[in-house]
Amino acid sequence: MRNYQLDTQNVAGNVKLEVIYEANPCFAGECVQAVLRLRHLGSPQIRDRLDIEMQALKQGNEESSDSAEDGGNQGLMSTFFRSFNKDQKAREVQIRQKRSRLEKDLEFHRSVSLTSCYVQIFGLFRYDPETLAPLQSDNSGSKLVGTGSLKISGRKKSNSEGLGGILFANLDDVARESMTGKKQELQKKPILLVPQTLVFSEIMLEPGEVRSFQFRSPRLPPDLPPSYKTSKNFKIQYYLNFGLTKIGSKGLTPFNTDFQIHVCPFVDAQIRQFTSKLDAGITILAPGRVKEVKDAQRSRRKSSSSILLRRRSSAQSVNFSESVSEGPKISKDLFKKLIQSRFSSDEFNDDIEGLVDKIMECQFETNNYESSEGEDTNSSQPQVRKDMGSVRENLNQLYNGTADITNTEENENEAQNGSTGPLPQIKSLQKEFIINRNGEFVGKVRLANSFYTTSDDIDLAIDLANEGRFKISAVTTSLKAFELINPKYATEALSASIKQQGQVMDENRAICFEETPTLHIKLLPHRSPTNQITSQFRTDVFQFKWMLCLKFVLLNRVENEVFVEEFYGDKNGSLSHAKQSLDGEVFSCHIPLTILPSSKNFGAW
Repeated sequence: MRNYQLDTQNVAGNVKLEVIYEANPCFAGECVQAVLRLRHLGSPQIRDRLDIEMQALKQGNEESSDSAEDGGNQGLMSTFFRSFNKDQKAREVQIRQKRSRLEKDLEFHRSVSLTSCYVQIFGLFRYDPETLAPLQSDNSGSKLVGTGSLKISGRKKSNSEGLGGILFANLDDVARESMTGKKQELQKKPILLVPQTLVFSEIMLEPGEVRSFQFRSPRLPPDLPPSYKTSKNFKIQYYLNFGLTKIGSKGLTPFNTDFQIHVCPFVDAQIRQFTSKLDAGITILAPGRVKEVKDAQRSRRKSSSSILLRRRSSAQSVNFSESVSEGPKISKDLFKKLIQSRFSSDEFNDDIEGLVDKIMECQFETNNYESSEGEDTNSSQPQVRKDMGSVRENLNQLYNGTADITNTEENENEAQNGSTGPLPQIKSLQKEFIINRNGEFVGKVRLANSFYTTSDDIDLAIDLANEGRFKISAVTTSLKAFELINPKYATEALSASIKQQGQVMDENRAICFEETPTLHIKLLPHRSPTNQITSQFRTDVFQFKWMLCLKFVLLNRVENEVFVEEFYGDKNGSLSHAKQSLDGEVFSCHIPLTILPSSKNFGAW
């Protein structure tokens, strides 16, 4: 298990690309930071050894050819040398094969010239046209310039497609597809673009050499929708696109690849989230920032950003000399304050870049990189204050019980009155729920927590009713994900359809024998560093929520007093079996669950 997410791809036969993300997942309202590492898989020692073997092979071949010519010129010995022609030709074939093999091995260990390397980030919203009506701002018919190859297949795979689909698909879904046919392709709509950022113009990568570059994007919009890819109707995906060109003896060879990025929604200090807008134009941010990560042994150079800041500081007026003289003291005080606030070494390492930016801003009175000069100050998009803590800090305050969530009801009323501000995510801290059926007590559900995160297991206990007219014989507990589509965007076919049942993420079944007082249940939704579940969020097109579905099987105690039947009996005793069939009723209910993003770093396999 790695501490950081790592994606690898072979740029060429002897060059490997490694993308190391500083956080997995990343959050809306924050920067996407990654280290791009180009590693030459060759070795200089092996290259030198192959060069020596190649020179020795050429020299030996020249000597053998010269001796053959000298021997052929002698008249009496010409007949003798002709008898060795077959052996000579066989040796020549072996030499050519060995030389070809050495040239191929030597090509792997030679230097590689790379040029025009760039990186960019883009996001796509894909939807099923049979489920969602065409969006007002849908420009899927037009081509967006600067988004690379966009070689992401938008075709919706059938559940019965391929051997894996046949083995793991639901039989009801397969039968439904065979009757209705395959659905249309998912429509694409770009929602985010960080334009191409030049990593380097041209470099020569020597054997065994590793060149590392740190990429940092501008702050993502806080109302950016999170990554969502578990649904069949909607998908929200973000990609880091990397491209370069290899210069070889046979010409130019372009390379382009995409890596998925998992984005979580923005959560402020009061545990509120913005309503994302999918029916809007694409959000185009400023290009990112790239700087090369030098080794300790190599000469240290000042980055272009620091030089630019120092030039700006030197151009200040003389009238500010007094304030400049106080700069070092203020910077030292700010540095001490920042270090004391980040007492954990892990937090300090994760946010070292942010500390440097704050110190530079205080010392040279410049704006943060996230507030680009090209941004429209009158933009209607919500902005993130620079003094606002990170999303992980806000979530940690919630877990520690220090978050300010006392005014959630007031904020909810303001949002319902037409405000476009963030909406509260925790409406109630209730952990116990009483379940009644027609005024009769069925059971009580006790949750382990009042809210959960995407990295938590769902632990709960169900206290069953042991008295009354009905007896509970079985309980099915399901964790379901619901997509509530805005009626404004729903198609007529979807509006006329029945109420959706939700997607089951995990399920637990329990059979109650005799008088079972309590059931302890643990739900484990499938998740991994590369396949994370999505927390609750809201957009103008649809809303994503989590529900806990409980299905009880109720038996009438009067009609089912005896649950066993005598199968065999003699003087020594009797053998009883349970009844093969029981007549009862099914009662279902839903309990809303609050699932927020996790502050933990998932890392990678």
